[in-house]
Amino acid sequence: MMDGIDVDKLIKRCLQCGTSLSQLRATKKAGCYFCYNTFDEEINRMTGDILHQGDEGFELKDRLKEALFTENYELAARIRDKLAGISGDELPRE
Repeated sequence: MMDGIDVDKLIKRCLQCGTSLSQLRATKKAGCYFCYNTFDEEINRMTGDILHQGDEGFELKDRLKEALFTENYELAARIRDKLAGISGDELPRE
């Protein structure tokens, strides 16, 4: 607590898995499908360069959301890597 303010309550987190915005930024990975709804605006800003790459970026982003929703994490990882290739970003490996 800082000056009577509970700082933990000010940190934006996914209500489903507890991932914070700072964790999302650091790892460039969503903790679960619901993170995409919680951090939609932030993810759009972080991936804005991908969306400027044309229809392929839009299509891949939709496919990524679908893969995460259906818990097909292997496919989601491949799509994530392809999106990183389009934008030129290097994603950290596990």
